[in-house]
This record gives sequence, C-alpha cells and structure tokens, in this order.
Amino acid sequence: MNVINKRFDLDESKFAGSSTKNNYQHQGENNQQFQFNAGDQLHGSTSNTATISPEHFQPHVDLYPDFQEAAEAYKAAEVSAEHLQGNIEEEPVIDEVAEAQQADLHLSTEGEVPQSLIHGVTVTEVVPEGIDKKVVPEGIENKGLTLDDFELPENLSQLVMYGEPIRDESTPVHPGRTRQPGKHARSPFTSLYSSGGSTSVGPKFFYLKHPFTSVIGENVDPELTERFTNWLYIRSDKISRRRKCYFSKKDNQIKPWLDFGCEKIDKKDWFYDLAHPGQVINNTHIDVIMYYLRKRGKYGPNNNTRFTTTDCLFKTKIERIYDKFISSPPEQRYSVVKPEDDVGEYILGYRILANVAWDLVDYVLIPVNLVENFHWLLLVFDIKDRQLYVYDSMVRANRHKTVETLVDKFSIIIPLYLSCTGFYGKRKDINFKSTKAYIEKPVTDPLDIQWMVAEIPQQKEGSVDCGVFVAAFAEYVSLGDLAIPKEDLSDIDQHRRRYGALLWDYATKKQEDGSISESEVTGRLARRKGAPAKNERTRVQRKKK
Repeated sequence: MNVINKRFDLDESKFAGSSTKNNYQHQGENNQQFQFNAGDQLHGSTSNTATISPEHFQPHVDLYPDFQEAAEAYKAAEVSAEHLQGNIEEEPVIDEVAEAQQADLHLSTEGEVPQSLIHGVTVTEVVPEGIDKKVVPEGIENKGLTLDDFELPENLSQLVMYGEPIRDESTPVHPGRTRQPGKHARSPFTSLYSSGGSTSVGPKFFYLKHPFTSVIGENVDPELTERFTNWLYIRSDKISRRRKCYFSKKDNQIKPWLDFGCEKIDKKDWFYDLAHPGQVINNTHIDVIMYYLRKRGKYGPNNNTRFTTTDCLFKTKIERIYDKFISSPPEQRYSVVKPEDDVGEYILGYRILANVAWDLVDYVLIPVNLVENFHWLLLVFDIKDRQLYVYDSMVRANRHKTVETLVDKFSIIIPLYLSCTGFYGKRKDINFKSTKAYIEKPVTDPLDIQWMVAEIPQQKEGSVDCGVFVAAFAEYVSLGDLAIPKEDLSDIDQHRRRYGALLWDYATKKQEDGSISESEVTGRLARRKGAPAKNERTRVQRKKK
C-alpha cells in the first residue's frame, strides 16, 4: 500500500490501493512515495516516526479519491524552490492558506485524540529539509496526519496488508495412533510388539532365573516357611472331614495362576501334594524341579558341575524306540535310530525348555517313573566314565527285575543315538584310543550300569516319598556329589516344605512384579509336514538326493 508522507508533495502524488489505479504513478520531480507492510515503520524524516500495527489494517482500499482534495489544498502552501535551496533558518510565518487547510482537514487539537473505525494508524509527518519544525501547525507537530483526518468512503471494507507469516501458527504433525497388542496376541516370551509405525513394550523379564539360589541342606528362611504354611493351610480347618479333597472348590483356586515356565498351576492341591507329608508327587512336580535345575546349571549360582536334565517323557521315548528296535530284523535295526527322532532331539539340545546339548555337559539327570510299581528313581549318565548310575531310594527284590529291565533299555538306546547324532565328534575330551572308558569299545556298545545302594539314603518302609528323594538326589548330583550323605535326607518332610516354599515364593514374586521368564524354547530338530528343520536339511532336500 502506498501512502504519501510528504506534506508539500500532495499535488503530484497518488494514493494507491489494491485497485487498478495503483498502476498509475506520476514521476514528478518532488513526488516521493513510500511502501510499507504490516508492522513496519514509516520514515519520511527524522522528526516523527509512527508504527503501523497489523490489526489496524483492512486490505484492498483505494485512497486516491479521498485524498485528492487534500492534495489540491496543500498545493497552494508549496514552498518555493528557492526557499528550499537557500536552507533558510529563519522561522517562516504560516500563511492564511495553511490555517485554512488545517481547519478543512479537521486536525485534532492538542490533548485530544480523534476516534474512528481505524485507530492508531498514523502517517508520519515529513518536513522539507531546511525548514524548522515549528512551521508545522499546532496539532500536526505532535500527532501527525492520520487516517482519521480524512473522510473515508462509507463502503470501505478492507485494506491490503502484506505481512510475514506467523511462525507459531504452523500445522502440527499428527502423532498417529499407538497400537496396543490384544491380550490374545501376546507371547509370554516376547518383550516388544510392533504394529505399523508404533511400538509398545510388553512385560519385563524377571530378575531371578530360578528359585534354587540356596544350596540343598541349608536352612530355609523361617519367615518364608511360615508365610508359605499360612497361605497353604488357610481356611483348611473349616473343611468337613467327609470331604475327599483337602480344600473346597473355591479355596482350591489360585487366581491368577502361577507360572512355572513348563507348567501353569491354578490349584492349591499342587502345593499341598508337594509340601504336605505323606502325599504323592506326580510328573508335573518333577518336571518343574528338573526345569529349574537346568536353568541353575546354565545361569548359576553353584554351577561348577556341567549337567542337564530330561523331563519325565524321556523314559516313554526310550521305551518306544527300544520296542521298535528289538522287533526289527537284525539287518534293519540300526536304521530305526535316526537323529531327527525325539531322543535325538533331546541329545542335540532341543525338545524341552532350557535344554543343553549333551556334548556340552558331563552328567545327564534322567527321572524315571515306574507307573506299574508306583515308584520313582533317578538315572545319572556319566559321559566321561560311560556309566549309568541308578539312584533307587527303596530297593526291593520283588521289583528289582522290573527296574533292571528298564535300565537296560536306556543303556542300549542312548549309545545308538550318540553315534547317529555325531556326538563323539564334538567331544575333544573323549578319545577311543586313550580314554579309559572308551578304549577298545565300539560306539554302539551298551553303557555300563552302576547301582547306587550303599552310597545313598533310603526311604522309610511304606512311605510314598520316593519322588522327593529323586528331586533331592538330582539336586545333590548337580552339585557334583555322586555319593549322598544319609543324614542330609533324614528329615524328608523338611525337604518337602523347602521345595514348596521356594517354588511358591518364586512364582508369587514374579507375579507381583508383573514379570515373565525369558524364553527358554529350544524348538525341535525336525518339524512335521516337511518344514525346515534346525541344523538339518529339510525332508524335501533329503528326498531329492
């Protein structure tokens, strides 16, 4: 927008808005025009300077017709060129024409500020060089010319204003939606979930790897034992004696269930059978204890002995392969044993949680359940000595034959799978020419069997504590003690309470912390339906060759 700021050049100047009249600009000698934007200051001279605020403007206004009369009036008051060039320092006298123009322009008097639809927009007064500021009439000297001094058209709607963009008013970036995984889509072994461009964090891992941080034989914290006992037997005195179950259906529920990795327990009966004297331990108790012993062997503490364990199903796998091996013709027996079989997966470190390949350990602890005899025993495979130790807490003549037949199956099948899985090629400490236990022995020969009777404690006649003895035997052997002192297991009920309290405390702390255990999934060697197998060629590739 162009505005005239020089008082004495109104006759030659044009006041242009946004219309087509802005194109006409007279190029007279004394004609001076000034372009300003919103927020800029107009400088016509050093005498007066005014700031034009953006809010006072309305765009698209043609001021030429309204200022035409004022320009003609000021033309009569033009100072001669000689007077300007002479730089007259004398104070000029304002003539009658200037006084008339002041009255016609309705200039505001001293101390009064004229009001209009547009306020505060002041056009800076410009005094020609060489003329004293006092020649300017009173009222113009201090206030200067403003738009209030002129008659604006009634149809005035807006002024053209070109201002810089406001930096603060920029379009914000939309953050997008954060996707959260559903409860059914969450994996207990995965900590992060990604969906689109967002990521949400899952449950954290528990800081304890296993509950067996103390050594067997040491006293458990009395406060822990008391808290576990109070939790286990709460409301038990109100149960009717006619009930077959120790807990009512309501009190037996554990909500939410306790996570032991390989098992999820939602019944109090499970802890009652483990910790209460005279109760029978089942496969789930043994599997949980063996699972955490494997984790202790991997992560410590007290892991100076290299060992691993199996689960209770390993005995079933051995019996199944043995029956198939014996029933096959002699020339086809060895073709029955394959590395992708279940037993081969155990040996290679797959199949069960937290498993370790047998070529990395010295002992393999195998729990065995004699279902027909209602009895538990422990087999320990000593790899360096090539022996199978039998830990039986109750040796009876009437079932010794059954136990001996079962142990023979292990001694025959295990060497066959060690051979077909390439086990001996991975052990640098085993040499068939220099290692005593392997000298002049074929790799497929049965293992030597050692019965541990005098070296271990025996359970009381008529008791059903064989499962607790197996758990205690395995814990002692994992510490490197093949011979177990009898006095250490004299109070087997104390070991019952110890296992129950340690497992309960571990599971409840993990639950209260909102944590999960790290993934210990080892997978399987060969998958069904021709899917790719770990460390092995797929079945499709084998068929092509």
